[in-house]
Amino acid sequence: MENIRKKYELFERLLSVEEVYKDGTLGFTGLCRAIGADPVALERMIISETGYSGEDIMRRLREDWKAEIKHEYGLKHEL
Repeated sequence: MENIRKKYELFERLLSVEEVYKDGTLGFTGLCRAIGADPVALERMIISETGYSGEDIMRRLREDWKAEIKHEYGLKHEL
């Protein structure tokens, strides 16, 4: 359990500090592979902590970021 907790903390850091969700080619499974986490175990912890799946969190952060850029620069088309 302690190992998956560390992977969860790393997942949080990579999203909040490093903003890896901005890479549209990186999904939850790829991120799990990159950090050496079991996707099923990490997904369970993420859902228990947040109520959302890892992929949902990444998708939402990406959508919010794109909307912010679109609004800030007055873009007419999606990124």
